[in-house]
Amino acid sequence: MRAFGADPSGRRDSAGVVKEAVRHAKEVRGPVRIVFPRGTYQLYPEQAELRELYVSNTVGPDEAYKDTRIGILLEDMADVTVDGDGSHLQFHGLMTSFAAIRSRNVEVRNFSFDYTTPKVVDTAVSDAGVADGRAYRILTLPVGSRFAVGDRRVTWLGETSPATGQPYWSGVDGMQYTQIHDPVAQRTWRANNPLFDNVAAMTDLAYRKLRIDYHTQTAPTDHGLVYQMRQTTRDTPSALLWESRDVTVRGLKARYLHGFGFVGQLSENITIDGNEFRTDPASGRTTAGFADFVQMSGVKGTVEITRNVFDGAHDDAINIHGTYLEVSGRPAPNTLTLEYRHHETAGFPYVDGATVVVAAGGAIATRPPLRRSAD
Repeated sequence: MRAFGADPSGRRDSAGVVKEAVRHAKEVRGPVRIVFPRGTYQLYPEQAELRELYVSNTVGPDEAYKDTRIGILLEDMADVTVDGDGSHLQFHGLMTSFAAIRSRNVEVRNFSFDYTTPKVVDTAVSDAGVADGRAYRILTLPVGSRFAVGDRRVTWLGETSPATGQPYWSGVDGMQYTQIHDPVAQRTWRANNPLFDNVAAMTDLAYRKLRIDYHTQTAPTDHGLVYQMRQTTRDTPSALLWESRDVTVRGLKARYLHGFGFVGQLSENITIDGNEFRTDPASGRTTAGFADFVQMSGVKGTVEITRNVFDGAHDDAINIHGTYLEVSGRPAPNTLTLEYRHHETAGFPYVDGATVVVAAGGAIATRPPLRRSAD
């Protein structure tokens, strides 16, 4: 990475440099090690690799999300190691951190990574009570959180893209899904979100604080709790091991997994060892995973998941499953039409050379297996 001009000071975007360095490494004969000399590296999506991906338990047949930006893409490679040398990779926007696609003998190791403005909003009730006959809450947000207040509503904003000047994402009030975290009792549960019911007024207090006044006179009882709020669309895997074999992920500190988790899909022999899946304590956040941490989908051989720390997911820590298809037609005596039934699963070939069934439920559309989008 140093040879190609990646910036370990963390001042410049290194995504384009990483893309070119990995493409060069692909042409190197024999085992190759891609090294990030110790430092901090910024990776924005605009210059990162772009691929059309269909991944289990994500967005199914919705083509609005078919193109994925990938920070580190190992594609059709063999005998390759990505060594972070203790570095930190800071991701921006909505992107997959790394992927191994149709590759073998791969190791990804020894770095931490995080996202600047996660798509899960963690807001703590830092004060609550009754004033002037109205109940109120004061919400405190972690560093990196952005929002705008108007007409008794709050709009949560993703980081602003340097290319478009627009936020990478946005959401309103409690969005679609909430978990509640008690940092004292160390408990987290799924529940309805009362923060935005019967709102009388909403005030931006600055310094990442938001005051909400209510029509009710009953004092809230949730002082100290953290509301973890998000939308439900899993727009991309956080990391993807696709049609690859003998892959090891070791010594990573995954501070936030955007979109989904580490997905192994139609791959063989995967080791996930000695990693931390949890937030950086200094971040003030409590959510480390938008959904699952580790998901193995249709993987064969041996899967070893050892010596990891899992803390702060919005779904399973580990999920291992197959993919089942329904016979929905027989267009010829020797031909069957198969349909994915899970609404978040579609588009990838179930067996080599098979027709890809893109639809999940309802009408069926077909297309040949997909490889890559144009750069």
